Amino acid sequence: MTKLQRVASLVNIPQVSSSIFDVTDNIRAKIYSLFTRIDFKVSNLNTQEAIALSIIKRYLDFKALEIWQEIQTELEVENVKLVESDKKCLDVIIAKLENKVQLVANNQKKILQKCLEEEINEECDYFQKFKDSQKQKEKSCIDFISFVERTSDYNCLQRARMKQLDLIEKSRLKSRHSLQQSGIKDCYLEYVTKHTTVDKKLTTTTFSGRHVIVHSTNLDPSLKPSLDMKHQPIKLPELMN
Repeated sequence: MTKLQRVASLVNIPQVSSSIFDVTDNIRAKIYSLFTRIDFKVSNLNTQEAIALSIIKRYLDFKALEIWQEIQTELEVENVKLVESDKKCLDVIIAKLENKVQLVANNQKKILQKCLEEEINEECDYFQKFKDSQKQKEKSCIDFISFVERTSDYNCLQRARMKQLDLIEKSRLKSRHSLQQSGIKDCYLEYVTKHTTVDKKLTTTTFSGRHVIVHSTNLDPSLKPSLDMKHQPIKLPELMN
């Protein structure tokens, strides 16, 4: 104990305050101070790691604010009144450090908001994929029902054939005379077909490519089609015009 302490009747504290102890002796503070000297541009961090990194960047500012606030509290407890200049400096230091802490808090809120938006976007994408999958299943079911109707009802087969021919006719280029009246250039008139593009022996009522997949169904028409239906691709021969 020094002479000044004996005169002022000051009692030694068993150990230094927690903030001083943390700054001077804790290995974590030393590691964080080392991190302040290197670059923090790290990619592929999750939310918790990004929040922790924002704290590490300003760790020494947090500890400095803690120390100055502790000094201010101890001065108030000891009823020590600072001169106007010292009090003003203390208030300015604490205010600046509090502003830095507030910036860190705002940055953390932005990180959380960004994470929330990413989660919402992922959920929307997953929901969209789910809806597309359901639409595809519904379309497959409708196609199968249409297939059963065409193969079991001759009237449905005729309607499907008429619809197919109507679609083919609508998609076909018009005659040369009608194209000339529409103002089409002569260079495009050579692409007008002069022969039929529909094979009279064609017995399918759906549009298909050169490979057709034939599915096998159950013998009992009342049963649903098996999920493990065997199929064998059949290559169609070249059609002769």
